[in-house]
Amino acid sequence: MNAIKAIYENGTLKPLEQVPLREGSEVLITIIETKKKDQSKLLDFFGIWKGENAIDLDQIMKDRENCSLGRPEID
Repeated sequence: MNAIKAIYENGTLKPLEQVPLREGSEVLITIIETKKKDQSKLLDFFGIWKGENAIDLDQIMKDRENCSLGRPEID
């Protein structure tokens, strides 16, 4: 018994390795997982908010500590 990897796309199995078959061989196909979409482009946006013009969340919260002064609080 041999096992190889393949991808099923557009109604066709595409082997990722050499297929060790002889004429008349029986084949068992097992689906193990769905192919994950390529998310490598997501890394292009990593750190997009870093820079001299960006304000981090800690600074925003610090700036807003006293934003309700002078207004009555409603409980």
